Amino acid sequence: MRPKTPVILARRFIVEFPKFAEQGHHPDPAYVGWFTRMLELTAPIGVVSAFGDWEPSVERMLTEFCEDGVVVRLPPV
Repeated sequence: MRPKTPVILARRFIVEFPKFAEQGHHPDPAYVGWFTRMLELTAPIGVVSAFGDWEPSVERMLTEFCEDGVVVRLPPV
């Protein structure tokens, strides 16, 4: 099986979920602000996730490799 690059997967997503993909074509200042803040909080090598092999948090993102006390709130909806 040929490895799937991010570009190949993105194109497939657009084909299979066109209505959902279309939502990404509109500005979302609240999400941009959240994403920018998340990158600042987790710099330089932090990782965030919404779920994993442990009980998910309902009020914040899970963080790994961040400084102690880093809290990344959930993104806006």
